[in-house]
Parts: sequence; structure tokens; C-alpha cells
Amino acid sequence: MCNSYNTTSFEKANMFNQTSQDEALFHMHTFSPLITTFCHEDLVFFTCTVHFPRYITVQPEDRPEELQLQPACRSLCDDVYIKCKYAMDKINFHWPDQISCDKFRNDNCVSSGEYQAHLHRILYSKNTHTTYCHC
Repeated sequence: MCNSYNTTSFEKANMFNQTSQDEALFHMHTFSPLITTFCHEDLVFFTCTVHFPRYITVQPEDRPEELQLQPACRSLCDDVYIKCKYAMDKINFHWPDQISCDKFRNDNCVSSGEYQAHLHRILYSKNTHTTYCHC
């Protein structure tokens, strides 16, 4: 499901505190009933970003490089949640507390269009400083 999101290794835990690809893949199956409702065009993207988060390498002044989470934008979370609320109620799907939309922000975040454009640059660039997790 997340193959197009170019995810390979876990440098850090995801929002569900999972530290391996297998854990994340297993947990993603809990979203399958909601995904099959097609309640939002970016639900798969959002689900992939919380299970296989994007990290960027930053180098703060006078400190070594570090990985910084670049999560999905809060506006995307809010939109997915609102548009899928009816479907969630119908299929008795509980939105996990770990991805409550108040945990996201609208700065230093990634929207589905930006993420796709970034992946395009990564695929055609030989030198990158972005780390991903593969599923």
C-alpha cells in the first residue's frame, strides 16, 4: 500500500512507537476497513505518513546532524478525519489517540502534493539527505 512512498528503514519510532517495518505493516492493517470506504482521497497517503514517517536531516548550529520528523500537516489530518467521520461511525472504527489531529502542526509539515514532488526529486537525484522507511 505504501510502496510509492519510498520507505526503507526505521531510524526512529513512528507515531505509534513502532520501531520496525513489520510492526508498522501489521498495524496498518487495522486501517484497511476505513481505507476500503474511500472516504478521503488522501487517506492512504496520511496512513502511510504516520506509519512510515518522513525524516529530514538537519544540522543545527554547532551541533551534529540529527533526524527531524516532518509529519503530515494538521490541515490534512483535520480534513481526513472530518470527511471520514461518517464512515468511521458506520464501521465502528476508532481513530487512534496517537494520531489525534492536535498532535500535528501546519508548519514544517508535508502535504500529499509536496510529498509526491519530493519523491520525484529523490528518485531522480543521486545525492540526498532525506531518510525514509520502506514498506
